[in-house]
Amino acid sequence: MRNDKSNSTTPPADRGKVILLAVLILAALGTAAFLYFSSGDNQDKSDTAALADSGPDLFRLPGDFEPQEFLFLAGGPLAESHPGFMTHLVRGLGTSVAIRLLADPSTGGSRLETILNGGGFAHHDLEVVPLPIRTMWIRDFGPRTVTDEQGRRSMVEFEHQDGRGHNRDHGISASLSIALGMNLMGSRLSLEGGDLVGNGRGFGLISEEVVARNSSSLGFGSDEILQNVASILGIENLTLVPPLEGEPTGHVDMFCTFLAADLVVIGKFEKSADPENAGRLDATADFLDGLATRAGRLRVERLPMPDHDDGLWRTYTAIVFANEVVLVPQFPDYCPDLDATALEIYRKLLSSRRIVGIDVSDLVAENTTLRSLTLNVPASRPAATETERPTP
Repeated sequence: MRNDKSNSTTPPADRGKVILLAVLILAALGTAAFLYFSSGDNQDKSDTAALADSGPDLFRLPGDFEPQEFLFLAGGPLAESHPGFMTHLVRGLGTSVAIRLLADPSTGGSRLETILNGGGFAHHDLEVVPLPIRTMWIRDFGPRTVTDEQGRRSMVEFEHQDGRGHNRDHGISASLSIALGMNLMGSRLSLEGGDLVGNGRGFGLISEEVVARNSSSLGFGSDEILQNVASILGIENLTLVPPLEGEPTGHVDMFCTFLAADLVVIGKFEKSADPENAGRLDATADFLDGLATRAGRLRVERLPMPDHDDGLWRTYTAIVFANEVVLVPQFPDYCPDLDATALEIYRKLLSSRRIVGIDVSDLVAENTTLRSLTLNVPASRPAATETERPTP
């Protein structure tokens, strides 16, 4: 491990209309929004290096546990490949957050509308946004939302790996930023949604896989990669952690999640089942426990993880925050006892929230997590001055 140091004023109730209006305007203008990143091919190292000079105080990356305005889903692809799961997911979210389902009218739009019309979701703040999205891993290729000290929001788009997003999915970031009235910043660095988790107060954990990936593709050095990621996302203290050995995504959220600015959950393997990864996670937990941050010293909680004897990787840390609701992955056909333990731990640590288990068994074979299917847009608000204190 290594330790290195737009304003939107439209009321939430009217936001869906703004999104739809913006989409219609984009359609009238042709493919302008979707060509936004065609100019990105002309970027070089100076584009991202220049961001490092702005310093980490310009923006901050809110934590997942902070208030959310929207939760975006790739509704079209989910409706086509996992309609039953999508229905359970939307029902699990309930009315806790405004849900926006992206769908290409020419492919998944009609199927999605059929599911929604028969799902009994009339009480939800739920709308379909017609955009040509191709793949369901919206967190991996979608934009991150950062805020400044006044709470004004901007979006940041990074590159993504082949297979975790269609090449036309790049246009989604431009479309969403325009629809929501936010600036969009771009970086040629490859950084997927699960590669980094943060505490919302200037501290973040990033996978060593990010350095390996960008060093080989762009020729950047480790320090340069970390400096640029930290600067554009407003993270003053970015710590490299090793990914799980043998796990195909290399994502940090496969074994780690922040529940508050000063509380992090780290997965735990039995040494008899997986000695290598048990050691890695134990070392990560030991390093983080008591580490000084702007939010105080970190507290670490451990969470037993399912084994992967069948070659499939399951996790309880790729959770989804949706204001008062937190969705937790479940695998009832594989490890129901561990499922119950995970729910019990989260209910203890997040006693003020409603913990909802979601069966994600059908997604595991696709190296898909619950969190990777969602993209949160945090509410517009200044940086928090106090830490949410879950139950010890």
